Amino acid sequence: MSSQSRLVDQRAIVRQLWTIKVHEPKKIAAITHILLSTVYRYVTKLKKTGTLSPHGHSGRPKIISIKQCHQLDQIVKHQANVTSAELAARLNKTSHGLKILIIRLGTSSY
Repeated sequence: MSSQSRLVDQRAIVRQLWTIKVHEPKKIAAITHILLSTVYRYVTKLKKTGTLSPHGHSGRPKIISIKQCHQLDQIVKHQANVTSAELAARLNKTSHGLKILIIRLGTSSY
């Protein structure tokens, strides 16, 4: 079972217990075998928002796509001594965002 699905299951169980008026964190932890600190966090969130939906991500966009990541992987497998600037130059033909990344990383030879 993946950790993500385990968390979803934990949240669902705690939510069900909450709806049947089991509100004591120690009791919830004893019933579910979830860490007490996690149960306290869930109970706090339930009191505050009434839900246990997972919080969103920061929203920062990915710098390279999955396709570009695969391309990088293939290049490195075939040419183990390739530099990061050379990798960026190859990918930059199709993506302009890498130039900014290279500048931020301090590779001025680009």
